[in-house]
Amino acid sequence: MNLQVTCTSTLSTHTNKAASDSFVLTLKDECWDSVLTAPAFTQASWTYDLWAAESLTFSAMADSLTTCGAYTYKLIDQATGIEVDTSVFT
Repeated sequence: MNLQVTCTSTLSTHTNKAASDSFVLTLKDECWDSVLTAPAFTQASWTYDLWAAESLTFSAMADSLTTCGAYTYKLIDQATGIEVDTSVFT
């Protein structure tokens, strides 16, 4: 926001009884300056077996200032852009 503060004397009758200064106010959230690093994955392919346990491990998300709190992860099908139902995963 471009703002201006003006100070005016309530007692003076002089033509210079007021002074103003303009400034810019920028409101940023706590993560504005953070550099986010996405988790790194290794390529994997599995033969679909409903009864076999498979795992996909990765390093958690990180930010340069560690001020952004917890992150939420979603599994997205790249072909459709639709979030995968992960209720069957742990």
